[in-house]
Amino acid sequence: KIKRIVLGTSYNDIPTNDLKPINLTISKLAGSPREKEYLDAMYPQAGGTHFVNPKEEREVRLFEVAEMEKEKLEEKKEKNKEFKVEVVGEVNDELVNQLAEVEEAAFPPEMRLGEETIRSVLKSETPQIILKLNNKPAAYILTIPATEMGTGGKDALYIWDIGARPEVRGIKTIKALYDKLIEEAKRRKYKKLTAHVRVSQHLSDVLQKRYGWKFIKRIENWAGFNEPFDYLEYNLEE
Repeated sequence: KIKRIVLGTSYNDIPTNDLKPINLTISKLAGSPREKEYLDAMYPQAGGTHFVNPKEEREVRLFEVAEMEKEKLEEKKEKNKEFKVEVVGEVNDELVNQLAEVEEAAFPPEMRLGEETIRSVLKSETPQIILKLNNKPAAYILTIPATEMGTGGKDALYIWDIGARPEVRGIKTIKALYDKLIEEAKRRKYKKLTAHVRVSQHLSDVLQKRYGWKFIKRIENWAGFNEPFDYLEYNLEE
């Protein structure tokens, strides 16, 4: 198991100014079976002229290229940043601006919702779900009454938009948002969810295969976006 990657402190063909120098006690260089090793650039104080027993521990000065355990801890810390999913309550300018920033990070310009559209949807009577990372919105599901899209009656919801910053995009985020939406929709007595979902980002496949959404039809150039969208439905009563 590799824990650290290091580099000798002399005779290097790459810049080392930005590398951290460290002292390590080591007992063997490489994998030679010989009883004695050449005391090369790993031991610059010897001038590269001595042979040593590789089994003897010696302190050497090296450059640290990467510390694997440290990187894994940082990666784990990054993944475990505090996030929570909640139903939108009060709608204010700060929230609208924050969701507009997520839109900008999530979609190409032709697919982004403007701030006024976001504000209008947030004020809809239907549930709006946001995922916050370190108390700042990073992903969301916005809904409107299905009657406005002609995809259902008063007991149906239409998912108007699903967006997520690249750093939180993935199954975990979709599941967290989706589970909260299902919970809130059932609490409000809705019976069906409907949505037009992008094919290119595999979200349609995820919703069908993982969550049981029903494929109704594919629209090759939905809303003039020049890419296919699937129209899906989900029965909340099953």
